[in-house]
Amino acid sequence: MIDGVMIGRLIAVLGLVIGLILLAGWVLKRTGGGGLARAAQRSRRLAVIEARPLDPHHKLVLVSRDGVEHLLVIGANHTAVVETGIVPPAAAEPAEPQPRFRDVLDREAPVLRAPEEDEDAR
Repeated sequence: MIDGVMIGRLIAVLGLVIGLILLAGWVLKRTGGGGLARAAQRSRRLAVIEARPLDPHHKLVLVSRDGVEHLLVIGANHTAVVETGIVPPAAAEPAEPQPRFRDVLDREAPVLRAPEEDEDAR
């Protein structure tokens, strides 16, 4: 028959198994799922880059296919392509860095002077 000691062992073993499953999940999450998941992720051609809700019924979605981005508006009953063939910022030419606000304030302001009058005009 089942006695208290046997039930205690059963609960301890069950706790140990659940703990090992949680530990394995945590390790996989921290390492990115191992080599197979990373290889599968590298070979993917389609990705959702970003999505923003426009209103309760529409969403603006930026998707990437083979390194080219496409902007879509997705609604409840329709999908519209807003822009296609967008070059991702990493592949585009690097833009000039924008000055920081503090740098702009620290610059000397140009001195504005009134136009000089011609002495001949007097």
